[in-house]
Amino acid sequence: MSQSLYRKYRSQTFDELVGQEHVKKTLINAIKSGKIAHAYLFCGPRGTGKTSTARLLAKAVNCLSEGTKPCNSCSACLSINEGRAVDLIEIDAASRRKVEDVADIIERVNFAPAELRYKVYIIDEVHMLTTHAFNALLKTLEEPPAHAIFVLATTEVWKVLPTIISRCQRFDFRRITPREIVERLAFIAENENIKIQKDALIAIAKASTGSLRDAISILDQLTVYGDEEITLEHVKQLLGIVGEDVVANFVGAIIDNDTQAALSLLTQLSEHGVDPRQFTQELVSYLRDLMLLKAYNQNASKAGIERVSLQAISDQASMVSIGRLHEITEKFSTLDYTIRTGSYGYLPLELAAVALTNKDSQPYERTENQRQQPNPAHTNSKSVIHRVEEVAEDVKDAISDIVAKVTSKNDAALPEAQTSQSEPITLDRVQANWQRILDRLKASSLKVQALLKAGRPVAVEDGNTLVIEFQFDFHKKSIEEPSNRELVESTLQKVLGGTWKIQCILSSEQSGLNPTDTRTEREKLSSDPRVRAAVQIFNGRIIEINGGES
Repeated sequence: MSQSLYRKYRSQTFDELVGQEHVKKTLINAIKSGKIAHAYLFCGPRGTGKTSTARLLAKAVNCLSEGTKPCNSCSACLSINEGRAVDLIEIDAASRRKVEDVADIIERVNFAPAELRYKVYIIDEVHMLTTHAFNALLKTLEEPPAHAIFVLATTEVWKVLPTIISRCQRFDFRRITPREIVERLAFIAENENIKIQKDALIAIAKASTGSLRDAISILDQLTVYGDEEITLEHVKQLLGIVGEDVVANFVGAIIDNDTQAALSLLTQLSEHGVDPRQFTQELVSYLRDLMLLKAYNQNASKAGIERVSLQAISDQASMVSIGRLHEITEKFSTLDYTIRTGSYGYLPLELAAVALTNKDSQPYERTENQRQQPNPAHTNSKSVIHRVEEVAEDVKDAISDIVAKVTSKNDAALPEAQTSQSEPITLDRVQANWQRILDRLKASSLKVQALLKAGRPVAVEDGNTLVIEFQFDFHKKSIEEPSNRELVESTLQKVLGGTWKIQCILSSEQSGLNPTDTRTEREKLSSDPRVRAAVQIFNGRIIEINGGES
C-alpha cells in the first residue's frame, strides 16, 4: 500500500514548515536559549501545520546532535519519524475526552522517559475535552514534572477553558497563502514526476482555502484521476468548481446591472448540478481578490493574489469602484448560512443578484398636491391656543354637567341634545353587518377574530370611529395592539366602506355604569357642539366617561 503524499511530505525540519515564520522563529530561539516551556497551545485552521510543528518540537528537544534543529539521523529523531517513540504520546481528545482518560495521563506523566530526554504529550483537538477533564488536567498542566512537555492543538480555541490557555504559551497558526501552497505543490510534483499545469496548481491552492494538507490530498487524488498531465479541467471536474471564467462573467453582470445575464448564469449552474455553496465560496473569494486589487492599485504582488487569469481580474477591478465592490461582497458573503441551513437552492443567490442589479427603484415620494398641503405640525400654534381658550370653559362645564347627571340615578332625564348631522353609517348598520365582519376577519386571522368576537359594537362616533365594548381587559388590550387594530380597521373598511378607526372600552360592569346609560351619554357627548369642537381642535376622541362631582 502506497503512502499518501501529505504523510510522505510532512515537514521534517523547521525549514520545511510552510508559512508559519513567527512560530518557527520563536521555537528555535527558545530551544537555542534553553527556555523551553512546559506547555504549548497551538491553535489555528486545519492543515496549517500544528501537529507537524508539535512533532518537530519533540524531535528538537530530544535530538542527540548539537544544534537547535532536529538532525533526522540520530536514534531519537528516527524513532519519532518512524512512529515508534514510546515517550512521544499523541492523544486524540475527540475520542478520549473523559475524566478517566485524563486521569490516565496524570498517572503516567510522573514516570521518567524510557528512552528520550523529554516525555512529550501531544493532545490533538483539545477543545473536545469535557469541562471536568479540563479541570482534572489543570494542576498537572501548571506544574508538570521536569521531564514532561505538553503540546495542545486545537482548531477551536474559544472552546478551551481560559484557565487552560493561561497556563500555556499560545501560538496562532495562520492560513497558508495560495502562493506558498503553489510553491509547495510544485516542489512535490517535481519530486514525484507529476506533470501538472500551473493553472491547475493555482486552482488547487484556491480550493484548499489555506490548508496545505488539503491541497496535497487533492494533488494526490488527481494523480490517479488525470491522464498524463493534470489540467485545470481535471481539477474542476474532481472538485465540482466552476472556475474563474464563470465567476468573472457573473460578477461582470452584477457590475453592469444586467439582471437577465446574472439570473441566466445562475440557472445554468443549477441545471448542471453545481452546489450553490461551492459557487458562493468561489464568488466571495473572487470578490475579495477584486477588492484587494482595487485597494493596491492592481498590484497583485502587493495584494498577495494568485489567480489563473490575473490580467482579466485586474482589468475588471479597474472598471468598478471599491465602494461598489464592498456592497457586492458584503451581500454575497452573508448567504452561506442561509444556503447551508435552508432548502432554497439558488434562490438566495438570485435574490441577491436582483437586489444588486436593480438600483432604479426609488423610495416613495409625495405628489405635488401632497407637497402643497400644509403640514399640521407647522400650523400656527398661537391660533390653536386661541381657539382652545374660547371653548375650554364651555367644554369643561358641558362634560361635568353630563357626567354628574349620569352618576346620579335619581336625577331627571337629560334634555335632548342637539341633533348632529345624520351620519351615513349608523350603529344599527354596523350591528347588522357584525357577523359578516367577523367572518371576513376569520379568513385573515383566526386569533384576532376570536378576540373581536369577545366584544360588541356599542357606538359610532364622528361617522368613522366604532366603539367596541369588552368585558375583560385582556381582550381589549389585545385588540389595541397595532397589528391587530390595523387588521380590524381594514376589515371594517372592506365590509362597510370608508375609512374606519376603532376605540376599545371596558364594559360598564367594570366602570360601574349602566350599559344603556353609557351608550346614551356617549352619543350625547358626541353630538354636543362644544364637545365636538374640542375633539376637532385636539384631533382626539372620547375615551372614557368617569363619574364624579361637577
